Amino acid sequence: MSEVSFGVFDWIDRGTAPLNQLYEERLRLLAAADEAGFYCYHLAEHHATPLGMAPSPALFLTAATQRTRRIRLGPLVYLLPLYDPLRLIEEVAMLDQLSGGRLELGVGRGVSPYELRNFGVDPENSRPMFEEALAVLLAGLTQERLNFAGRHYNYQNVPMELHSLQQPYPPLWYPTHTPSSIEYAGRHGFNFVGLGPAAAVREHTDAYRRAWEAHPATTPTGSTATSPPRRSASCASSSSTTATRRRKRPPAPRMPCGSARSCSCGTSTATTATMACLAGRPRSRPRASCLDRRPVSATRCSGW
Repeated sequence: MSEVSFGVFDWIDRGTAPLNQLYEERLRLLAAADEAGFYCYHLAEHHATPLGMAPSPALFLTAATQRTRRIRLGPLVYLLPLYDPLRLIEEVAMLDQLSGGRLELGVGRGVSPYELRNFGVDPENSRPMFEEALAVLLAGLTQERLNFAGRHYNYQNVPMELHSLQQPYPPLWYPTHTPSSIEYAGRHGFNFVGLGPAAAVREHTDAYRRAWEAHPATTPTGSTATSPPRRSASCASSSSTTATRRRKRPPAPRMPCGSARSCSCGTSTATTATMACLAGRPRSRPRASCLDRRPVSATRCSGW
């Protein structure tokens, strides 16, 4: 093993300490992780549940930007059907600027009907709402004026005064375990995060690679992406802030432009589970170009 990276996937759940103390202790932990060279901190979003003491990931991560200097930070995920996309465009741009370009942008539709219904969102509509909201988000981050006409969202000639520091937008992360969504992530070159038994994760990562290789690098808005691939990434897991190990793979054969990383997990205290993180990034060169495939990672998981 010639290279090792560490990352954290976290949700801030309710404990016995006062809430302000919980936040302060977590921020101190993040500062220590930053000093120790951890690669990234991913924070889950939950609502109206003991798991959801950070229901606004942007607020907590903004505080984290002021306590850290190197560690990358990101929601995993923003539940897009619960946001006004226009407001989210501005918040994403602010957070990336405040962090000095360290934002890792996780997006999803939400899998808990309970949490969605509390906001008046019909779970049956969450998929089309997510797809439209993501298209609006990426359009707003890449254009000077926002124009969008959809079933759920409509904007006409809205000036985009804020843009992210990372261009055209921060790296995208997409968690899923369904075949159609895995193909969606691979087709658009997103980072992919999954959870399940090792055999199932192997099927998912193979499906992701097939979709990656079969499609040109286009964004959900239908335009060709223009940013370079990410050089490195990590996945991490559990509210107990476990670490990610990353191991070098042999050089890969010629691949479409971009990079892909994957990781498989060991056992947790409750179940045997695996998490796969395949890191994609919108690609700037033709598909015939070749960049290296990134290392494989292994991590200990305790849940998703």
